[in-house]
Amino acid sequence: MFASLSVGYNHPYILKNKERLLTSALNKPTNSDVYSVEMAEFVNTMNRVAQPEYLPHSFLLKEVDWQLKMH
Repeated sequence: MFASLSVGYNHPYILKNKERLLTSALNKPTNSDVYSVEMAEFVNTMNRVAQPEYLPHSFLLKEVDWQLKMH
């Protein structure tokens, strides 16, 4: 198995959280006009875990948007 392949879609975490993952997949986090509980939880976790205090703002972009802004 190559490192770029997923371990499998039948992983216990995925099976246990199937409904939560499905609900999250229905919402686009880059759409700032529509907020969901899942998006709020994501932003809160990202802020707590990975965002330094000196960078107080979050900008969520799709990969395509990011590539366009870089060129």
